[in-house]
Amino acid sequence: LKSGGEVCDARFSKCCGGISEKFSTCWTDEDYAYLSPVRCNVDRANDINYTGDAMSLKEWVRNPPTDVYCATKDYAILSRVLKAYDQRTTEDMFRWSVKYTREELTQLIKEKIGVDVGKVVDLRPVQMGKSGRISRLDIIGTLGHKVIGKELLIRKALSKTHLLSSAFYVEKSFDGQTEYFTLYGAGWGHGVGLCQVGAAVMAEKGFSYTEILNHYYPNSEIKLIRKL
Repeated sequence: LKSGGEVCDARFSKCCGGISEKFSTCWTDEDYAYLSPVRCNVDRANDINYTGDAMSLKEWVRNPPTDVYCATKDYAILSRVLKAYDQRTTEDMFRWSVKYTREELTQLIKEKIGVDVGKVVDLRPVQMGKSGRISRLDIIGTLGHKVIGKELLIRKALSKTHLLSSAFYVEKSFDGQTEYFTLYGAGWGHGVGLCQVGAAVMAEKGFSYTEILNHYYPNSEIKLIRKL
């Protein structure tokens, strides 16, 4: 698989969440034409109406598209893509949530980033990609704030292991005794390149491997290097 005369760095993730992400959102500040964001649907590949702000992120997560391949609920397809220890349903992968008390989140962040910002007050996106994945997050506390990134560091900072993705918004609640932070998110993994669940659905629908690769890696082409 080549682009511009170079072999492609063909990144992939479990589930893009509806739109794949560009390289620079997750790693170094450079981008590649073949790792451009695409909708997880061949017929609407360039239909990316997400605008990259907090309000549109919330709308994207709360009202997910139904036309994208990785929204499948076909267990047979999911079981082929996901290994036994990764088995999940669409309901806790394509869209998901995790809930913390304020104390739990405060302690977790302190342990993970090594900075004491005091009790957590808010988590605010500073920079986001086209898939909704946050690349810079401002953690605001009673003693100060800390901006962290990129996406993997954010995922690790907000989970004992790591969040499914950095495409999420936060809702705060109070039950009269305890304050809660609930993170509502989209997708599983960094979202760059091929969406494994989406590709499996495409194959099930009869798309060829070349069509699948051309969809998730636009501006690329398959080249025969040499015959075996």
